[in-house]
Amino acid sequence: MKNRQLGENKGKAMKLLGSEHKYRRLIEQMLNAYALHEIICDDQGHPIDYRFLEVNPAFEKMTGFRAESLVGRTVLEVMPQTEPSRIERYGQVALTGEPIHFEDFSRQSNRFFEVMAFCPAPNQFACTFADISKRKQTEKALRESQEHFAAFFRQAPLSYQSL
Repeated sequence: MKNRQLGENKGKAMKLLGSEHKYRRLIEQMLNAYALHEIICDDQGHPIDYRFLEVNPAFEKMTGFRAESLVGRTVLEVMPQTEPSRIERYGQVALTGEPIHFEDFSRQSNRFFEVMAFCPAPNQFACTFADISKRKQTEKALRESQEHFAAFFRQAPLSYQSL
């Protein structure tokens, strides 16, 4: 009986190690940036900060921050200019479990990001994000081109408009 229980425990441990290995490979090899955080609330339960628990290599590449300088520290320690509305937004994800998806502009890096945040565990939130700056620049150029063409068309003589 004892040997059987030891064998079952060893099997469970091996399965858990396999899952951990798969998780690590997924996070480390994904192209999108990934960060896991824990929310920090005041005495009334309002989000006031969040702590970095884990980041992947894509996060380091996109932001320029190294994991060693982030993990264990809070966003306000690392980026004191972080807007309270951003902390509140992520706090709602961690506290309610409701995921969010949005586009955001980072003044620090002067880039646009598509962000998805979800709650993997109580009082935690994880974010994945992709740099969409090139897409935003293309959209802006297209809008400007359309506006330029529309202005030209409005100013064109009536004979050209009937073509």
